Amino acid sequence: MQTKSLYIASLEPMAGSLFVTVGMMELLKRRLGKVAFFRPVIERDQKKDEDIVFMLEHFSLDMMYDQTYGLSVDEDYDLKKKFDFRDIEIHREYDTAMPPVPCSVTKLEQVFLNIIKNAAHAMADHCSGDKPTLWIRTRLEQGLACIEIEDNGPGIPEKIRRRIFEPFFTTK
Repeated sequence: MQTKSLYIASLEPMAGSLFVTVGMMELLKRRLGKVAFFRPVIERDQKKDEDIVFMLEHFSLDMMYDQTYGLSVDEDYDLKKKFDFRDIEIHREYDTAMPPVPCSVTKLEQVFLNIIKNAAHAMADHCSGDKPTLWIRTRLEQGLACIEIEDNGPGIPEKIRRRIFEPFFTTK
C-alpha cells in the first residue's frame, strides 16, 4: 500500500484555499474512503482554529485536534525568539533502496516534527559543536524501515531517559 499526500496552500489568508481543500477532500473521500487534514502552522489564540474544527466535524475525521497542526505561532514564540531554524545544519542520509512504507503520513509527520522541535529546543540551550546540526537517516534493516534523528545538543538527562516512551510523559 502506497500512501500519498496532497498539500493545498495559498499565499494570502482568506484566499479560498479552504474551499478548494473541502472540494478535493470530498472527491478523495468518495474515491479512497479515507482522508485526513493537517495544517503546518496555525495562529493560536484562546479558541481553536475554526477551519480545523470545521474539517474535523464535516468529514468526521478520526483525529484529535492537536494532531491536525504542526506548530502554533503563540506556543512556539519563545522557541522562535531563542532559535532560528535556518541556523540548523541538516544532513540527510536516505537509503535510496528503501521501498515505500505503508503508514499514516500525517501521524508520522507529527512525530518527526515534535522530535525536531525538541532537538531545536535542546540545541538552542546548549550545542556541543560549532553549529547546531541535525542528522536524519533512513535505512532498511532486516526488512524493517529504520529512521534515525540525531542532533548535537546536550542529550537526554539520565534521570528521565528511561521514561521518555511512557504515554503522556513530558518534561515541558
